[in-house]
Amino acid sequence: MKESDWKLFQALKPTLLNRLCERALQECVEAMADETQSAHERFLKVFYLINERNEDVAVCFDDPRRSNLFFKLVELKVRDLLEPDELARFSEEAQALLNPQPGR
Repeated sequence: MKESDWKLFQALKPTLLNRLCERALQECVEAMADETQSAHERFLKVFYLINERNEDVAVCFDDPRRSNLFFKLVELKVRDLLEPDELARFSEEAQALLNPQPGR
């Protein structure tokens, strides 16, 4: 991966991490508000969500290195955390890897 892609990832990282955490918190709010579930069931759901989203944070952001940048970007894309305008800022090479065209 290009140095420019690495620098862009580093610049976007706080925004992307915040986006992931905001989504996780919203999921928790929705789980807590589900009155069809008992308090214990809601507690367990929130506990599960926190653990799952913590794993997402780890996969997307822990141990960032230029050598594993492609994998980090794939994980961010799979989780729909990269906005189209953010993705468009990466190099053409990175975009081609993240958006392979059929028959190529």
